[in-house]
Amino acid sequence: MEKEKILYIEDEIHNIKHRMLMLVDNGYDVKEAIDVKSALEKLESERYDLILLDIMMPRGIFNEDEANQGYETGIPLTRKIKEGTNKDTPIIVITANPSTYVKAKLEEIGIDSYLTKPVHQIELEKEIESVLGIK
Repeated sequence: MEKEKILYIEDEIHNIKHRMLMLVDNGYDVKEAIDVKSALEKLESERYDLILLDIMMPRGIFNEDEANQGYETGIPLTRKIKEGTNKDTPIIVITANPSTYVKAKLEEIGIDSYLTKPVHQIELEKEIESVLGIK
């Protein structure tokens, strides 16, 4: 059986190491991207079964004007994902931003789940299994 491929887009190294270990231990094939540029490059070159996305990436805030100037994060990045070759790939957002506005915007674009940090390992494992349809 082929492992499910997950792209984990996160800029905090501590979170990457911690979550990557958990995901690999659970049998997933995981790639990481630490910024928007590397995330877009990976999304162009490969298809994924799931995307875990931290929406507060470096050099960006939730501001459409900044996105138009190249500071892509959060809402603009999610839009790009949903317009590309991975448009049907489920997205679980993991963020420290509890904004109901941002959550509503991302749900409108088509995310599958929105988890607010700190996220416990068991909670994330269950959410991944649910989104991927694993029993």
